[in-house]
Amino acid sequence: MGAQPVEWVLVVYYGPEAHRATYGRQVGSNRYTKDYIQLSRKKNFLDAVTNIFSVPEGTTGSVPLTFQWPPGTTPGAFVFNSADRPHLKWETRLGAPRVWKMTPSPSDSTPETVPGDPSRLDFAGAEKQLALLASHGAGQPYLMAIKLRDEPRTLHLRAYLSNPSERYAWADLGFVPQEIQALAAKTSRRSALGWSLFQSGGAAPGAKTDDALSRIITSKNRTSVIDALDMDTGRELSTYLRRPGHGLFFNPTKNHDAWLQPAPLSAQIAAFRDEFLQTLEARFPATPEGDAAAEAIDADPDEVEAFREQIKQESYAVPDSTATVKTRGSAQKAFADAVKANYGYRWRSRQ
Repeated sequence: MGAQPVEWVLVVYYGPEAHRATYGRQVGSNRYTKDYIQLSRKKNFLDAVTNIFSVPEGTTGSVPLTFQWPPGTTPGAFVFNSADRPHLKWETRLGAPRVWKMTPSPSDSTPETVPGDPSRLDFAGAEKQLALLASHGAGQPYLMAIKLRDEPRTLHLRAYLSNPSERYAWADLGFVPQEIQALAAKTSRRSALGWSLFQSGGAAPGAKTDDALSRIITSKNRTSVIDALDMDTGRELSTYLRRPGHGLFFNPTKNHDAWLQPAPLSAQIAAFRDEFLQTLEARFPATPEGDAAAEAIDADPDEVEAFREQIKQESYAVPDSTATVKTRGSAQKAFADAVKANYGYRWRSRQ
């Protein structure tokens, strides 16, 4: 999975309340009893959350969620009604998501980001871990929850550090887009939450797309550049040009350097976009994923030939209810060959 469009971001200032909630209920103190992060009671916040999590009208309890980070997940919930305020809750017996917890030696390869000793069971020892953050050089931590547009019940969790020492530069808040940095800057110990909706969409350009566009722009023979692309790059470029990405994007497989803000199409690309698309789609016709998988299945040469003759008669029926896997593979191979013959094999570069 590459970078996906962002719909909503929640930022939590890591102060005493967040520390006590995420540090753990094992501490012998009634100040360390929460298994959730408190949220806002304001109507605009609740309306936004109800919409983005596709909450049925009239729901007054909780909505199950999955908290995710590389490489883990844990069950959670958005709780609408509680003794105080709505909150993001995790399973009590499992403890807080690892990505929001302390660890003695965090790095960009560990789920945890915030340095500290998570094993202190007394109130004074647990409180001291928060006080020691500055001496570790970790700066000010922020917890984040990122909601992607096409994932109705998943939150991607991360933690970042503002003004960290060089030792923790891999988690610098500077990796986050300016809009999110501004949210973090508005939070404080007294007002710990920041959130925003984002109008993101389209397809994010990958490295192959960026490289191909760069070569197309600088080439004197743009069609020849397209002709030389491999199938994956050609289809990726075609997908991007059909729906250029806009807004904020986030790659769930990355830890901190996971954000992308696609630039608008350059004037050069925009001027020839339709022409490029026409050439790309003729050169690299799209194939549904199911068909591509079926084409890879073993095929019977005799059946392939029989289906080719059937296709010539404009008959495309395959008896799915009785056909073997190999028969369906044979049919798909014959059909794919016909498609490629109609498009790819007869395509010619335009000079």
